[in-house]
This record gives sequence, C-alpha cells and structure tokens, in this order.
Amino acid sequence: MRRITRTVCELSLSIILVLVLAFSTAAKQNDERGERGGSSDRAPVAEQARDRAAQNRAGEEAGERREEAREREEEALEKKDRVRERDEATGETPKGLEKQREKKMEQERTERDKGSEQGQKMREEHSRKWWKFWE
Repeated sequence: MRRITRTVCELSLSIILVLVLAFSTAAKQNDERGERGGSSDRAPVAEQARDRAAQNRAGEEAGERREEAREREEEALEKKDRVRERDEATGETPKGLEKQREKKMEQERTERDKGSEQGQKMREEHSRKWWKFWE
C-alpha cells in the first residue's frame, strides 16, 4: 500500500513539474514576442499610428531618391548628347569612334528602364570602369 501511495505521489509530482515547465516556456515565448513587437492587438493605437507614419516617410524618401537618380541619369545622357553634337559640328572625332559612341548611347537608352530596380543598380555598378574616378 505504501508503495502504491508513494508511486502515485511521485507520478503526480512529475506531471505537475512537466506542466509547470510547459506553461513557463509558453509564457516566456509570449513575453519575447511582446518585446519584439508581437501582435498588433496589444500595441497601443498611438504606437501603430507612429509606425505607419514612419513607414510612409521612408517610402516617400525612397521615391524621392529614385526620382533624383532618374533625373541625374537623364542629365548625364543629355550631356553626352551635347558632347556628341559638338564633336560632330567640329568634326574632331573619327568615324569609328563616333559610331561607337552612338551605339553606346542607344544601348544606354534601351537598357535604362529594363529589369528590376535591383538589377538596374547592379548593372549601373558593374558598368562603371575602375579607372574613371570622375564618373
């Protein structure tokens, strides 16, 4: 009888210990989620509004940077056009070099809006020559 009672007590204590550990682990995970931002129903409305406003500002700034980059590219192409026209007017460039410049300018225009933004950035980075520090 003592053996049975002792076994039942040990078994019940073991079950209680397992349950306590399981619930404490679950509580710890919920606390960690809350610290990282967790679910949106726990965050105050003011924090949500502040976060949305920050995201909107970041999106607007990224859009402005893209527009500025496009404007710089267009200005560079216009400058190249002016240089080409000046060279044609003075007749200083050899025919082979002139054809090469025209071909390069047409290629830049056709590739300018192709592909994703990341692909365009990578193409731009890799198209620069290492010895042309001024570009």
